[in-house]
Amino acid sequence: MMKSLEAVTLASVDHIEMKPGRFELFGCDYLITENYQMYLLEINRGPAMCYYTPISKYVCGTVMEDILKVVLDLPKDPNASTGGWDKIFEMPLLKKPQKS
Repeated sequence: MMKSLEAVTLASVDHIEMKPGRFELFGCDYLITENYQMYLLEINRGPAMCYYTPISKYVCGTVMEDILKVVLDLPKDPNASTGGWDKIFEMPLLKKPQKS
């Protein structure tokens, strides 16, 4: 999963407007076969975070709480809890050259 997410991110980074203090949440849908093979089906930009079932209420609620830990707490304290999130890779924000 992590390798596919890294590959998709690197392939799409040129199409994402990156600015300090800004973040975006993507939803990734996977299929797991009977033989435990994993296939990435789709990635949704701005996934729905609605509560439809008790399970979605738990999952979406946890995601929303934990994303705040990553976005607000982690920049101030590198040892802060990130909840269920793991950093799989990091890349610096690149500055585009200014036109003369």
